[in-house]
Amino acid sequence: MEEDELDLGLEDELERALEMEEDAVDGTAAVRAGQGEGTAAAGEAAEEGKSGEGSEDEPDPHATAEAMRIKRNAEYLAVMDEDQIDRYEAFRRSSLQKASMRKLLHSVTGQPPQERLLVAICGITKLFVGDLIETARELAAAEGDSGPLQPHHVHAAYQRLDKQGVIPGQKRRRRPLCR
Repeated sequence: MEEDELDLGLEDELERALEMEEDAVDGTAAVRAGQGEGTAAAGEAAEEGKSGEGSEDEPDPHATAEAMRIKRNAEYLAVMDEDQIDRYEAFRRSSLQKASMRKLLHSVTGQPPQERLLVAICGITKLFVGDLIETARELAAAEGDSGPLQPHHVHAAYQRLDKQGVIPGQKRRRRPLCR
């Protein structure tokens, strides 16, 4: 039952993205971007752009950016296979537990973190984990492994990201000149 609901959610998102792509030609994408995503702020911003102080020739930059984001997501989803779409949906639904992150930040800083900081750190950490898993998937595919990721894939991905300088807070120590 959950898979059917997830499939319907993905189909709805794809339909909205295709509608956005069609509406971008008409110039009505700004209004529908806010309504299709269900965000009141985007919808209000789109309406202000139409009836606001500026001329009607100038599109609302926020609504235009939202329309471009939805179009880009639709293009990405169009080239994904079913397994990739499943992983993408799992990534979108996933979140880090705030209680665990709060505990960790409290132990590192010695003071309880503010809620806004906690949300930001959870988001950044989620992006980092996504990059780590994506790199691990690439390494597994290069080795010819198609099953679940193994610990050595994740470790090798971490090492690769570290060499690329992507890992925050990791500075390479320069070896002192030999004396």
